[in-house]
Amino acid sequence: MANVENLMLEHVLAGLNAFAADPLKLGAFAASAVLALILYALILRESDIRAKTRLVYLNLLALAFPLALLAFSLGCSVAQVGCAVTISQSLLLAFPAALVLALAFFRILGPRLQTLNCTALDSGHPLCKFVAEESLRLGIPHPRILLLSCQKPVAYSISSGSPAIVISIGAMEVLTQDERKAVVLHELYHVARRSPSFKISAAIHRLLIPFSGISFFTDLSAEEKKADGYAAQVQGTPRFVNCAKEKFS
Repeated sequence: MANVENLMLEHVLAGLNAFAADPLKLGAFAASAVLALILYALILRESDIRAKTRLVYLNLLALAFPLALLAFSLGCSVAQVGCAVTISQSLLLAFPAALVLALAFFRILGPRLQTLNCTALDSGHPLCKFVAEESLRLGIPHPRILLLSCQKPVAYSISSGSPAIVISIGAMEVLTQDERKAVVLHELYHVARRSPSFKISAAIHRLLIPFSGISFFTDLSAEEKKADGYAAQVQGTPRFVNCAKEKFS
């Protein structure tokens, strides 16, 4: 058994040595690693959420590329004994695979799951007309207003795919008309800024790179304050958005 393990280890080391001896592959690996560090530094400095979202995805790709390159560069000639190279490839591909799965879930399945148990609010409803007017003023596509079948006061927005603002039946029951408008304005700001997309990218980044969470938490908190500020600015007072937040807590 020890001889088999030594043989497998030799194949792994041989594959790594061959990779290191290839200037093109080694250069691509190093360049991608340096690019990942530069992109992460830019993420920390960038203040615009939309630009930061793009940088986050580029950073994840830059991190995944060298691992995938190294994995596919390894070869195996002893598969019949449970080749260690194959195991190494699997470990190296774990990060890129997790990235692809996370993107598929959050970007494709996520919005669908968020709209389960939802029905569209009638287009003639005053709230829909209000959203249409404010969307036109902001110069963004008119998001759908969806009612979530839930008695708990809940509201959130979706910016990827078909934009939507989701409000629970419970929220509609406890909020006054002006408070509903405040909530819609808050979420409309998020749609315009594509904050939900940033939340998704931040969640993926935190999932794969846990130490990055502190920076994103600060950004998300700032976006919430800006959304509250936008609602207060349009309505001329922060009273309605503050009252709505109290009913959501």
